[in-house]
Formats: sequence, C-alpha cells, structure tokens
Amino acid sequence: MIVLYIKREFDKTIVKTTEKKLVINEIPKRFIDNLCIENLSTFAGRYFSTKKKLEIKSLVPIFVDDKNLLFPTKSIRDYDCIWINYYKIKKVLKTKIIFHNLLELKISDKIIKKQIAKCEKVLFHKLSINQQFDILLKSGGKYEKDY
Repeated sequence: MIVLYIKREFDKTIVKTTEKKLVINEIPKRFIDNLCIENLSTFAGRYFSTKKKLEIKSLVPIFVDDKNLLFPTKSIRDYDCIWINYYKIKKVLKTKIIFHNLLELKISDKIIKKQIAKCEKVLFHKLSINQQFDILLKSGGKYEKDY
C-alpha cells in the first residue's frame, strides 16, 4: 500500500492512498505500526532507532518501506497531526502540498521544510547503508571498513 497521507477526522482515521480513501477505526500511530509490522519492524523500533542514529529530537520521520517514508506535521499526540508520505510529494507551496497525482493538501510550509530535511537525512543514511552492503556483496563478504 502506498500512502499519500494519514489524518484524524472526528473519531476515525482517514488514510488517503494512491488508489483510494480508507476510513479506519484506529489511531494513525496504530495504523503506521501495522505497516511497519508488515515490513518486519514496529513503529517504536523505527521511531527510536531513527531518533538515536540520526539525532532527531522531535517530529521523527518513520521509514516504513521503499514506498512510504512518513513524517508528522505536529506532535504525534496532537489530534491535528497529519502524516505525509515524503516520496509522494511533487511540490511544496506556501500553504499546500501537491502530490504526484495532483491531489492537494493544505498545510503550513514552516514545518514542512524542516520535516523534508529530516526525511532527506533518513534517505541519505539508507543510501549509505545500501552502498556499504553493495560493496560487501561485490567483495564476496570480505569487506573491511576503513576507519
């Protein structure tokens, strides 16, 4: 499943995907946890490892898989928090995000710029790990890291 965004609405959670809109009876954090579990991890595991490894103090992005890198627009305890998929953003304007499918979401650009920078930090780290893994595979498992 490829998510565009996740937000609370009254007593439900709205999950907008590339294909449809889902209305579910669980909080966004639980839904994201289930996405992580499908990828053999958990929300807590992704949250704390990203926070520690990348030294991100608040509003931690969650790398779910290669199609979903979700970031919160506010504290995850805040009812108005929206989780946005970094991978699906086409453009950020002053008051809205435009997704690749041209769907628009009204949002403040103040926090979005910081959140995009955090997502890029996550992606840079993932790229670094993948490059190290490729070197290891090419060397037949005889990789020695230079310190």
